[in-house]
Amino acid sequence: MKPGVDEKFLKHLLSKRKEVRHRRYPFSWLAITPAEREKLYEAGEQCGLLTTYEFSGIKASGTSRNDAANRLLDKTHERAFTKLKAEFGSKAHFWVKPEQLSFLRVGFYWRLARIGVVITGPPRDDLYRFGPARTRDSCNVRQDFLPPNLRGLTLLSFPYYVVWHHPFDFVSQISGKLIASERYPRLSEKAPG
Repeated sequence: MKPGVDEKFLKHLLSKRKEVRHRRYPFSWLAITPAEREKLYEAGEQCGLLTTYEFSGIKASGTSRNDAANRLLDKTHERAFTKLKAEFGSKAHFWVKPEQLSFLRVGFYWRLARIGVVITGPPRDDLYRFGPARTRDSCNVRQDFLPPNLRGLTLLSFPYYVVWHHPFDFVSQISGKLIASERYPRLSEKAPG
């Protein structure tokens, strides 16, 4: 064991491991919290088990390229939440990752204006494709197949790098849509007239 890796923490995770036998094949999994996951990744990074990838100038580490892309998307959601909370706060309440819209991968939702924000992640390796075009976008927003109760929903899609490199544009486009909806009067008062 390398110095700096908490042996008690690793033993604790090992004790949480569950295993089920299906016929002759064992199936095991580990249900961990986001804090435990982050601590496990830190330990993996200290041991040199993670590879660092760069997506549009943003570095992310993971066990594979797809894992690093997933971790970057999680960090992007955290960064977007911080920006949106600072901008809108109590003026335009929003839901974060609402379960009702999880099939659309909506990260933020303004219920009164019926506006959802989807942040698309870096391209991932698609194991079913061959040749030079092995990557695909992580999220494909399709509004044609919405259920009838969601027909008036407006989805705004932003690539991850806009949140990192152009946060002002990210926030101002959302703000413009919310003001245009006329559902948040306190937000309209703040806007330059």
